[in-house]
Amino acid sequence: MLSFLKNTKSRRLEQQLDTLQQQGPAAWAELPEDELFTPAGFQPQQAEATASSNYSYWGSTFRAFFKNRLAVALLIALIAVVAFAFLQPCLPGQKDPNLCAVDPVTGIQYRNIAPGQDGFVWGSNSIGQDLWARIWAGARTSLTIAFFVAVVEAVVGITAGVLWGYVRGLDFLFTELYNIFDNIPTAIVLILISYVATPSIWTMILGMSIKGWIEMARFIRNQILIIRDRDYNVASRCIGTPTFRIVVEDSYETGGQNWTDHMVEDFRQAYGYDPVPYLPAFSGVVVGSQDITDRFLWDVRRLVADEVSYNYVGGLREVSNEHGLTTWLENYGHWGFPGEFLQYGSQSDEIAGEFWSFGSLGDIENRSASSCGHIY
Repeated sequence: MLSFLKNTKSRRLEQQLDTLQQQGPAAWAELPEDELFTPAGFQPQQAEATASSNYSYWGSTFRAFFKNRLAVALLIALIAVVAFAFLQPCLPGQKDPNLCAVDPVTGIQYRNIAPGQDGFVWGSNSIGQDLWARIWAGARTSLTIAFFVAVVEAVVGITAGVLWGYVRGLDFLFTELYNIFDNIPTAIVLILISYVATPSIWTMILGMSIKGWIEMARFIRNQILIIRDRDYNVASRCIGTPTFRIVVEDSYETGGQNWTDHMVEDFRQAYGYDPVPYLPAFSGVVVGSQDITDRFLWDVRRLVADEVSYNYVGGLREVSNEHGLTTWLENYGHWGFPGEFLQYGSQSDEIAGEFWSFGSLGDIENRSASSCGHIY
């Protein structure tokens, strides 16, 4: 059947070429036969290349962002303003923002000079200070305060949130701290700090950070609680696995991988013959005979299952154990996954069934996990 379809398609293409030649001379019409086609050749390095997606989350995000011209223009404007705020004092002809300028002729202090007069770009205030210099000095101060407040809130908030969410004994302490900080008005805290401490930029940073971290800690705590009580973490703690010692291998939603680096060498070593002539079988073409093609596909699937079990799961377990870690996975073996339940799960330190606990799917996965645990 395949031979008939190929011959039919070849005749159709030849008829189309003859029609084009009859309608008029083409650029290749007078070329000799040996120059009409160029052999593609065979390169082992390209045959060994692994096909993989080059998708990147951040790359996709940046591409979508840079397609928005308005967003790019606003980003450039923001960077220019921030950069100029810190470069402005280094430029020539800039004035001290705290200097109260005096008229050199009369010796009288400048008062509310209009923009563009007497060297004041944006004018002066009532005591002769340059508004241009003071605006950029205020921008520098605001940006500095915002940066350090964000750093303090992130570091303290994330650290406290992780402890609050994972260490159950600290839940009461952090909950009471949250209730106290959340119910005290921010204005009162700022007034109290400004009254006790010396007025400075660092006093403002302290006043703004002393309450801001609690909201970050609460958010991180909620995220930690979601992960902490997952089935695999609960199961690992029940069998005595220490905290921060678990490597989770999951999952297989990306689909079965059929080719990796050095696949040809591994195949030859395992089965003693070259798989390259049989590669058209991946596209449904029968090579040699149906029996030979089925045997080749069986060998490929057997090799993939072995590689997934012994190289992926077993290899990661060996590396993890060398660093004092244990591995955990849900042993799969169905829905097109290129592996076997027992072989796949046997290479991990700990196993569990999928969270399905009902119906035929729950029976398959949970029963296989139980069998794997008893056997290995």
